[in-house]
Amino acid sequence: MSSYTVIQVTTSKLLNAFIDFPYQLYKEDSNWVPPIKSVYKDLFVPTKNPFFKKGDMQLFMVVEKDKIIGRVAAIDNTEHNELHKENIGFFGFFECIDNQEVADLLFEKAAEWVKEKGRCALRGPVSPSTNHESGFLVEGFDDTPRLMMPYSKVYYPDLVRQSDFVKVKQLWAYKIASKDVANTPKIERVARLIKSKNKVQLREINMKKFQEEIHTIVDIYNRCWSDNWGFVPISKEAAVLMAKSMKPIVEKSLILFAEINDKPVGMIVTLYDYNEILKKMKGRLFPFGIFHLFNARKKITWLRMMLIGVIPEYRGKGLDALLYYQSSVNALKLKKEYCEGSWTLEDNDAINKLASMMGGQIYKRYNLYEKAI
Repeated sequence: MSSYTVIQVTTSKLLNAFIDFPYQLYKEDSNWVPPIKSVYKDLFVPTKNPFFKKGDMQLFMVVEKDKIIGRVAAIDNTEHNELHKENIGFFGFFECIDNQEVADLLFEKAAEWVKEKGRCALRGPVSPSTNHESGFLVEGFDDTPRLMMPYSKVYYPDLVRQSDFVKVKQLWAYKIASKDVANTPKIERVARLIKSKNKVQLREINMKKFQEEIHTIVDIYNRCWSDNWGFVPISKEAAVLMAKSMKPIVEKSLILFAEINDKPVGMIVTLYDYNEILKKMKGRLFPFGIFHLFNARKKITWLRMMLIGVIPEYRGKGLDALLYYQSSVNALKLKKEYCEGSWTLEDNDAINKLASMMGGQIYKRYNLYEKAI
């Protein structure tokens, strides 16, 4: 008889235990970055996370003798299924000791919950959607994750495969040296030609109209990514939260818009890799405060390019390459030598070709898995 018990998270106390578990699991792992607990907890609160407008989730934990040894979220994303004409459920926020029986219990519970919702397959990890941390790390365990990117145990891919999941998609992260883009004469000439030929203007984000600018970013994102595998649009509510969380940490020269006839047609969004600071804060905002993050950014060595996109009717003109180039020039001015471009789909040939042209090297890979239930 198994000594493991599955617990459904139904109280604030259990939610706190769910959130705390990774802090124990990764306490000896120098690469893991503890999330800020007060911010992280909001992901699970329906009144604070816009995901719950069109989705639902239930949290489960496995315990042994009152000790938590695994956790998972079963997720139902109605918007995803309606948009992609699928009938799948998801799992996310998965953390587990290296024990196949425990992992199987977690996956079975998640499958059972989404099946009750009428779903016929289970896919993940997404936490809670592809607009958030996605995938199990399969390459690049020797490095700290960049800002808003996942990190996971080396044995997770084995646990999920042995529970009859198969890989359904791989996500790539590129390491880009700013100087390899900004200081290459050929790239500079091409960028200048693209700018002149298309009569395009590049401008930095206007911090005085920050909320309005965030809406522009979201609009471009939703138009650019709508045909991508796993895409879920960002809502206006999510945009408001994004603006609130991003504004104190934005470097305006790293968020650029490409405009033609005063119309925004493309963008690139790059942020400082604040994980380098968050790692030292051990999940506590107090006594540091958000302004500590802002003031400490001179010590940050990496950037993360989160988004680069051109709306469909303006593609094929090289505007993405122009944005890539100018962002790298600005990064060098800030004395930031490296940038991670992440994530891209393994079969997004256009963006992967561009990243390679700019000297990017794939240095981390993440897998998403699926099985019928």
